[in-house]
Order: sequence, then structure tokens, then C-alpha cells
Amino acid sequence: LETFAEQNVLCPGDFTRLYALVSGGNGPVSYTWSSEPSGFLSNQFNPVVNPLVSTSYTVVVSDGWTSISATVFIEVKQAATTFQISGGGVICQGSNTASVLLSDSETGVEYTLFRNAFPTDFVLPGTGQPLLFVALTLEGQYTISAKLNATSCNAMMDGVAEVIAYNSPLVYAGADQQITLNEAALLQGIVSNGTGSYQYQWNPAYLTLQPQAASTLTVPLAQSTGFLFHAQDQQSGCNSMVDTTFVVVTGGALSLQLFPNPAEACQGSNVLLTALPGGGSGNYEVVWSDKNGDFLGLGTQIS
Repeated sequence: LETFAEQNVLCPGDFTRLYALVSGGNGPVSYTWSSEPSGFLSNQFNPVVNPLVSTSYTVVVSDGWTSISATVFIEVKQAATTFQISGGGVICQGSNTASVLLSDSETGVEYTLFRNAFPTDFVLPGTGQPLLFVALTLEGQYTISAKLNATSCNAMMDGVAEVIAYNSPLVYAGADQQITLNEAALLQGIVSNGTGSYQYQWNPAYLTLQPQAASTLTVPLAQSTGFLFHAQDQQSGCNSMVDTTFVVVTGGALSLQLFPNPAEACQGSNVLLTALPGGGSGNYEVVWSDKNGDFLGLGTQIS
């Protein structure tokens, strides 16, 4: 009786085939395989095994008159310790990202993030501390594989983090318009790119009759005003950016308002300034200058 394995050294869970080759004897023979640690049984002459720990496989061969036995030892190399995966969640395209957390890590181990069973470019070395994979923008099921550098064995971490991605709504607050003093304007917002179920908001709300409707009349306006419109997708929870429409009110005393975008900015970054004149005839010339009176440009907007 000769016994051997296709591979005698494996990583945990890898497969190899065992063989029991018999010569001599009388008539057909039977095979009975067992293992130590216990848990494996087979009556084939060439079974496939995938041990998680180093294991001895013993086969007993009998021709009905005589029984003989032999053993094959399979060494299982060390793999990385298994830790728990958490995170994922809902992301709104273009406005936020998701992250995946591994509860702990080991030095000497390389951790690779998988999406839908395929490896990604997100690879982190173990630090002995939890690991966070950030800036995930694609929908899918995320898992983590860990390779122990000393043995090149891979181990899948426990759990799955699911990321669900929704489109953020796109809004249009409508074209700018011009009315006369103490008239009301009709605001008509348009929303697209979401699930179709939205919550609307106009600001300043106190100057509109129905601030949470897509279309609303304003109150009678005494001065030019910028109206901000945004929406939230009620199914995904994703918010749109803010769009602005300007209502210019003519008649009465001349007035001027300035709107910065963004309202807060870091030093050295660009800010778009919009001038909103009102009153008078409705025909305006806007001239920009700096604090020293030096000319900067013409028109209602300057960056």
C-alpha cells in the first residue's frame, strides 16, 4: 500500500487530493479513510480534503481477508487572525462616501478590500489597530482578505459591509425674473435624477406662501430678493445642492444686495459674488471695485 498527497503543505481551507495505491491482494478492495483531528471519512481511493489545521489522514484497505493501513500527513500553514467587518451604508452620489471598518489588525499582514468578490485597489498594512477603508463611492458588498506575509496564506475576515448608492437630486430654481414693486412672483422649481418622491424647500421661507412646495407664489415683494431652492429625496434621504433664482423688483428707491457663493470660504479660494439691484427703472449698470476704488469689472457677477 502506497499513500501520498498531491500537496503536503497547504494554507487553511486549500484543497488537495489523497491517493491510496494498492498492489497484490485477492479480488476487489475497500478503502476507509479517517483523520486526526477527527471529522473526515471517505471510502474512495482518492478523496479530496481541505483541512483547516495540520491533519493526519489514515486509510485502511481490505480485500476481505487482509487489512493494511497507511497514513498521510498534511501540514497547514498559519494564516492571519480573523477579525470582524462593519460599516457600509447609504451614499448619495457626488455628496458623500462610505467606509468599511475592520475591528483589529496584525502587523506583518496585508489587508485587501474586495467588492462583489473582486479585489479593489484599497490595500492597507496591518498596524495592530483597527483599520478603516474610506472614500468608497461604489455600490456593492465589501469583504476583506488578509494575507500573512510570512506564509503567503490568505484568510477572509468575518462579515460583509453593504454599500447602497443613490443619485442625489438635481434641482433648478427657474429663470431669474423681474416684477414691479409690491407684486408677487411665481417660483417654479424642478427636481430630477432621484426616485421621484421629494421634499421641497424654498428660502427665505417667510417670503413665500408655500415654502415646501415645488411651485409657490411669493408674498408681495418690496425689494429684490434671491430665492434658494433645494430638495431631499424621501426614499434615499439624499439632498440636492442649492440653486438660486433672483427676483428683481423695480420701482421705488434704488437698492442693492450682495450674495456670496459660498458664504464661507478658506483664505485664497474663489468666491462668486452676485449683485442684486432693485428699485428704479429696472435698467442697471453694476460696476465692481476694490476697497481702494480700483476697477474690477462690470456685470452682476464677479469672482
